[in-house]
Amino acid sequence: MKAPPVARAATVAAGLVLLLVLAIANAAGYRFGVADQAFYLPSILQAIDPGLYPRDAAVLSVQGTLMVSDEITAWLVSHTRVSIETLFLSAHVASLGVLLASVWLIAGRLASHRWTMMACCLAATLRHRITETGANSFEGYYHPRGLSFACGAAAAAACAHERLGAAWALVAIAAVLHPTTGLWWAVWLSGATVVMRPQWRRGLVFAAAAAILLAVAALTVTPMADRLQVMDAAWLRPFASKDYVFPTAWPVGPWLANLVLPLVVVAVWRWRIRHRLAARWEAGMVAGVCLLLATFLASLPFIASHLALAVQLQTSRIFWVIDLFAVLSMTWALAEARGPGTPFVAENAPGRKRRPAVVAMVLLVAAAARGTYSLVVEHPERRFVRSSLEDSDWVRVGRWVATSSTADSHVLADPDHDWKFGHSVRITARRDVLVEGVKDAALALYDRDVAIRVQSRLEAIGDFATLDATSALTLARRFDLDLLVIDRDVALEQVHREGRFRVYRLK
Repeated sequence: MKAPPVARAATVAAGLVLLLVLAIANAAGYRFGVADQAFYLPSILQAIDPGLYPRDAAVLSVQGTLMVSDEITAWLVSHTRVSIETLFLSAHVASLGVLLASVWLIAGRLASHRWTMMACCLAATLRHRITETGANSFEGYYHPRGLSFACGAAAAAACAHERLGAAWALVAIAAVLHPTTGLWWAVWLSGATVVMRPQWRRGLVFAAAAAILLAVAALTVTPMADRLQVMDAAWLRPFASKDYVFPTAWPVGPWLANLVLPLVVVAVWRWRIRHRLAARWEAGMVAGVCLLLATFLASLPFIASHLALAVQLQTSRIFWVIDLFAVLSMTWALAEARGPGTPFVAENAPGRKRRPAVVAMVLLVAAAARGTYSLVVEHPERRFVRSSLEDSDWVRVGRWVATSSTADSHVLADPDHDWKFGHSVRITARRDVLVEGVKDAALALYDRDVAIRVQSRLEAIGDFATLDATSALTLARRFDLDLLVIDRDVALEQVHREGRFRVYRLK
């Protein structure tokens, strides 16, 4: 006898809440204003208030001009009563919710049991790095690429249910939210569509030809033509150590780790074909995975030659999409695949559900244990959810700078301040900063002038641990700096102190 609709809805809601809690715990909690938000959040703040970051606009714009999600977010903040902190938290929960719901729907087309479907969702809560790609299966903070990826996963779910029109609409949304993430899902869906809808092949060929012509036009007659340059040594220097940018330099281990992902997908699919379990959409799924892999391999000669566009596309993140299907395939195999010669039994036979339930329970314990370890042992200083900036000396000194200086003030701080102290000066103080080593180097990928700017400033600062009054004043004269924020005494005029941090006037 079926449960009443209200009871079923309550069960679904409770299950989703459990999965969200496990996912957030496995990311060591949710945090605001960290990691990639160091350049994404200032872009939004500048879209809200164009008077911010008069000097750093050139750095922020190299990626901001490629995306519209920051303008969309800025419009929502400006035209609603929702704060940016609340909006980010809501979007993060939504991205995880859409991702997990999509996994459930895809698993429903693979599995014979709800326990297996739950096992797939639990496996998806185990956050992990996609080897040497600079991407994780999901993040512990909001970024539009996470919501874009979730929309792509929803497109895969629609594809699994033979709703290709809805799938393409969802991929279009993914591309608006984050162009390159949307692009990889579009490549995957193109492969799936060709296999699932042979009658659409001619239309897809024409659409692909039109897209290529538009791309060629954009890359030849617009400022995008700069992306066809070959990166020289000066351009490459700031981000040369970022392994995810240059897969041609990967050692054997990362190659094996990433190439095993499509092999898992294909192997499980072939097993299902042999046992007459595979549906038509699975051939489409595999075709999409193979097309992604082919796209990645085809990009390697261009990356090796340092063609700007090929490097900037970061094609290694194709494995982020493939990883999702590999996780689902492997989880299904653990829960339901049978050994050679093992007879199949009726679905309702005694013991039939035992193995999927055991796999689900093991994954539940693993996700709960790993999430607890991440929060309690690895990061005991973190809250489960921190929806605003943490209350720390660093954040308070940033607030003082924000309220006690003009919008065009220029700050000198440790180039590594973002990861050392938790947040960027551009977020805590909403002021220009001379350089932020890690994130500015990542943005240098998109523009040669920015790369030279970042490298020259890092070299001008040198070892920040040895910075003294003389060198600080020299930097101030060269770069028109107003304030120094540092965690030690310097023989300059101190204007504020917050815990271990001092603020000195530089002119």
